[in-house]
Amino acid sequence: MKTLPSYKGCFVCGKENRHGLRLQFFADQYVVRGTFKAQDFLCGYPGIVHGGILASVADEVMWWAASWKKASSCVTVELNVKYLKPASTGQEYELIAKVIGEKRRIVEVEGEVRDRGGGIYAAAWGKYLIFSGEKNQETIPLLDFKGCSEEVRGRYVKDP
Repeated sequence: MKTLPSYKGCFVCGKENRHGLRLQFFADQYVVRGTFKAQDFLCGYPGIVHGGILASVADEVMWWAASWKKASSCVTVELNVKYLKPASTGQEYELIAKVIGEKRRIVEVEGEVRDRGGGIYAAAWGKYLIFSGEKNQETIPLLDFKGCSEEVRGRYVKDP
């Protein structure tokens, strides 16, 4: 699996966001994975992860799946989450996403938040608009490639 970069200030993946989750994502072909341990301060009801947090981590893993597939930054244009059962704080969850379709610059992705045993807590689907040209190049300095291979860096950084 290949270690993916992060966006420095991102709430979910940014290593420089001291209030963020600082999650790390990995690519295996075009499937992107990560893990998430829900701390108590991320609850809605006591002991239950807030639905907005589950939506955020699902969106992030799907965003990275779209980004990795197209070797470009993107923006979420549609996000749908189906909550299947309450996710408890203090438990580690696996995040997984893969691209399921592409039309021009829109990439469709599906993702899941599940436990180690495969139990699904949230199923998600989203659409992501891929940046092109100059807009994508503006995002490159925001990426943190620490821990990434040159192959991964080369997918995003296009030398002139």
